Amino acid sequence: NGESSLKPGKSFWGDVGIELRPLTIVFPEDVTFSPQDKTELALDQGTRENIENGLVEAELFIEVGNSMPIGATLNMLTSTSTFFPLCFDTLKTGLLDAQTVSDTCLTLIENNYSPDSIYVDQEDNGEVIYAEFINAADTVFIGKLLSLDLGIPKNLDENGFIIDKSITYNNMLLDTTRMKWLTSNELLYISPIINNVRTSIDTLPGYVTFHTIDYLQIRSFLTLIMDSQIITGEDADNNE
Repeated sequence: NGESSLKPGKSFWGDVGIELRPLTIVFPEDVTFSPQDKTELALDQGTRENIENGLVEAELFIEVGNSMPIGATLNMLTSTSTFFPLCFDTLKTGLLDAQTVSDTCLTLIENNYSPDSIYVDQEDNGEVIYAEFINAADTVFIGKLLSLDLGIPKNLDENGFIIDKSITYNNMLLDTTRMKWLTSNELLYISPIINNVRTSIDTLPGYVTFHTIDYLQIRSFLTLIMDSQIITGEDADNNE
C-alpha cells in the first residue's frame, strides 16, 4: 500500500490478480416474489362429492430439496383469482385506506379486485391464513394452504458455490377448512409466494454464488383416508 513512481527507462514486475464479480444481488429483508404461471385446480364433480362426503383425514407429505445457496419461506396459496398480491401476509381487516401495505401492492389490489373492504383471518401467532376482497358485486378469496421453511444450505466451497443440496421433510394434516377450499365447485388457482429470503452469510467465504444449474425441488404426496362405505356406496347394514 502507498504511493510510488516509475523513473524513465526503468521497469518493474509482479503478480497481479483481478477479481471480477459481474453481478451482485442484494436481497432486502422484506423481499417477496412469486412466479407468473399459476396452476389450475380442477376436480371432477364425482371426486369432489366423494371427498366432501367420505373424507376422514388428509395428510400432506412434502420433501424439499434446496440446491440454491439461499433459504426462504414457501407459502402455497389458492384463490378464485389468478392474481396473488405479494403483500398477502401483511393485510388486515378493514377498508383500503386502513391497509399498511406498499402503494404498489395496494394499487394492484384495487386494479384486480376493486374491493370496498378486506376481511382477514389470522392464526393465534398473527399469521394470515385467509383473506376476502369484498365489493357489492363479487368476493374474491385467497387461502394459505401451507407454509414451509426451506432450509439454508451451509456447505459452501471457497467460492460461495453450494456443494450439496439441503433436504427437509414435512408432514402436515389438512384441516376441514383447507379441504373445503380444494373441493370447492369454483375454479381455483394455486400459486407459491416466496418470502423471508436469507443466506448463510456466517459461512465462509461470506458471500454466495449462483450456478445456472441451481434448483429448488419440491415433491409432495397427498394421502386421503376415506370412509369405505361412501366410496363403495354400500350401506353398513348390508355388511352385517
